[in-house]
Amino acid sequence: MISIIMFWIRNKKVYGVIKVILKSFLVILALIVIKIIITAYPNMFFWHSITYKNFSVHSTQVIDNRIYKILDKATSNLTTFKINDTNAVYRVYLCQSSSFYHTLIFPYVAKSIAFNFPHTNMIFIKNADVLKDIANIEDMDDTRKLSKVITHEITHTFEEKVFQNAKIPFSNVETWKTEGYCDLVGYNDTLDITNAKEFIKGHKNTIMTFKDIRREYYFAVSYLVYFEKMSFEDILKSNLTLTEVLDKIENIR
Repeated sequence: MISIIMFWIRNKKVYGVIKVILKSFLVILALIVIKIIITAYPNMFFWHSITYKNFSVHSTQVIDNRIYKILDKATSNLTTFKINDTNAVYRVYLCQSSSFYHTLIFPYVAKSIAFNFPHTNMIFIKNADVLKDIANIEDMDDTRKLSKVITHEITHTFEEKVFQNAKIPFSNVETWKTEGYCDLVGYNDTLDITNAKEFIKGHKNTIMTFKDIRREYYFAVSYLVYFEKMSFEDILKSNLTLTEVLDKIENIR
């Protein structure tokens, strides 16, 4: 009799463990399904939208008319670098809060100002403010022009096509090359060598902020494009390191 009771208790404990594991699995599965639906059909969470040129912009708030100027600026920057694909439709989702943004793009990026799904041309932007033409990462003191963020993310889509055409694995590409080129197109500025040299010299052997690191990327790629006359594909295939390029800039006479 005692052995029967002990067998029943042991099996009840096993059943309880299995039940907990099964419930946990179903909860995780449900969350994954919900996440897939949100990512695949985000329009249901954005009640306001406008269509302009090859942009489809969505927001949880009424979209101010200043969005047209912002999109014109993004188009101009892309056209300057001959990477504006007029046949593509870029779906831009303006998230007015950090929590909403992270709910949509989790777990892809922990800290970011925007995230791009190149294969679907979907771009999610954090803390987007059309009236001020800005987006920001509040806990990193990182504020940028909304037009530049849109341009930056679309440039990542262009880069993805270059990777495929050149048969270059993304895992082999150094971050400074991709991020630096996106910032170059986003800012669409000529390189101020004097400013670049002073920055590089002043930040040697120092602990740099996230913005400082990105600025080095921008200077390096700008130098290669404007001074070495290299295309993005040339930069990808180059064996130059970031340090070597920064040294080149610093040694310009």
